[in-house]
Amino acid sequence: LADMASVWVIIYLAVSNRLDASIFVWWLAVIVAGKVGTELISKMTPPSSTTTTT
Repeated sequence: LADMASVWVIIYLAVSNRLDASIFVWWLAVIVAGKVGTELISKMTPPSSTTTTT
């Protein structure tokens, strides 16, 4: 739910500020890529290691 909330916030900002569609798509891609990347990293890395690279 928190993830969807952040997406809706960006949608609201995009509509209210009349941002360019490319900017909205870019931000959405960044969010999706970030969440998918963190999930993949958490699955690939062993549970013992707690260090994460951003």
